[in-house]
Amino acid sequence: MTSELLHLLCNSLKLERDKGVGELQKHLPNWSKSDRIQFQINLLLLISDTESPWETKHGCLLGAKSLIPYLDRENDQELHFISQIMEISERLLTDVEVRVRLAADDEGRDSVGAVNPIFAYGHEFSRHLATGLADNWSQVRLAASVAARKFLMSLPDDKAREVFFPELLPQMCLNRYYVAEGVRIYSQETWRQVTGTYGKDLVQKYISQTVDYYILATESDNHAVREAACACIAELASKIQVQSVRPYVGKLLHTLLVCFRDESWPVRDAACVACGHFILCFPDESHESMTFLYPLFFGNLEDPIPTVRQGAAVALANVVRAYGQESLAVLMERVTEGLKNVRNQPQDSDKYRDLDKGQANFGIVKKIRDNDPELHSDNVMYSCGSLAPKMGRGGSDHNFRRPSQLWEMADGCVYLLSELSQIPEMSRTVFNTLPLVAEACHHRHYTHHLVFIETVCKQLPVIAKGIGKKTFKSECENSLTSSAASQCLNQLGTLLGPNILRAKVQQHNPK
Repeated sequence: MTSELLHLLCNSLKLERDKGVGELQKHLPNWSKSDRIQFQINLLLLISDTESPWETKHGCLLGAKSLIPYLDRENDQELHFISQIMEISERLLTDVEVRVRLAADDEGRDSVGAVNPIFAYGHEFSRHLATGLADNWSQVRLAASVAARKFLMSLPDDKAREVFFPELLPQMCLNRYYVAEGVRIYSQETWRQVTGTYGKDLVQKYISQTVDYYILATESDNHAVREAACACIAELASKIQVQSVRPYVGKLLHTLLVCFRDESWPVRDAACVACGHFILCFPDESHESMTFLYPLFFGNLEDPIPTVRQGAAVALANVVRAYGQESLAVLMERVTEGLKNVRNQPQDSDKYRDLDKGQANFGIVKKIRDNDPELHSDNVMYSCGSLAPKMGRGGSDHNFRRPSQLWEMADGCVYLLSELSQIPEMSRTVFNTLPLVAEACHHRHYTHHLVFIETVCKQLPVIAKGIGKKTFKSECENSLTSSAASQCLNQLGTLLGPNILRAKVQQHNPK
């Protein structure tokens, strides 16, 4: 039946072509989907043949015009037919035969009206949106985020939206962690509106595209993008099903190792925490990387930035959860050494010794050479929060990081003990180390001893809760209590004056 109709439609006589159109319109309401698809295939073969006469092209265009109102808009194959007819009609607008040009123009309008332009040009739109969502300028990212939400929410249902997820979902997911607050908050709300409660399922479904984009983002010149990518990689380990992520663990760990050496401390911190998550979730796959990871973890544990030290403590606690006593022995040796070495801390612990005294940008201490005008002229421009040209990726010599001091390592060890105390099997080991913490508090010969003592005072209640009230109360032997009381009195005496403090104490305790 379809071949006979096409023979009439493509006849050299106009009367036969008109008859073919009438016969087609009579049969179309009764055709099944398979009949329509077979007709589409045969029609496309004829109209695509460059050797076909103008009568064939004209008849095929008339047949397509009659067919389009009966197509199933939910069927991908029939939508593809519309797209192909639109392309062919556009090409035939320059045909030498005027009747073909008129039919092509008429067919083009019918095709566009038959399908939402978003479906026809959606992939082109989504590719441009994906580029905007990954732009170095936060303002461009925000504008692209607004456009992406409107684009996806304009589609009729989840099935239609999912067509564009491979191109947009990874960028939308990463922007939920972007440093610019406007982009981050807007992207989080977009994620909620677009994915609903199926966000994790969609990431698992498109895990390959997501992993590839995250790895690409860690190679960005913009350190804020690298930081967000590391946070997203950590999220893959902690929230996505293990079997979905396992095939990509090797690539992701290698990527994090590179980011671990980044010049930007937020990137180092995010990479450190992400490594801890991966080791906890994939201990077997990560074990061979521990030779390289231990020095990096310990480097962050003594980092000049307190946030980085805290992140390293969290990550190392996950290492202990994954490997137990094997890793605990390595960590406690370093903790013991770090707490004992406070006595060797030089008296001058000036935080910015040998570095520029000016205010640091984005928390990164600048060296004096950064004020060289040549470093700020005729270079790629980046938005606020991005020091990309100055913040190198992994493998550098940490030009923006001063050497750590002994008290900072001890400070990191206190954070680590606080994290380890939350692991029941490690509480006894942590408790046995507390006398070293008390001893370290007695060393007050260096400038920043108050910072170290403040850390101890903040973390001690956490440690006590972790190891248990009974153990802490009955066996503490007052070493920490004595140290804390001494420091408290010294600080109150400095604040109020020794004579006033003494008078207040005698008022309540005359003895």
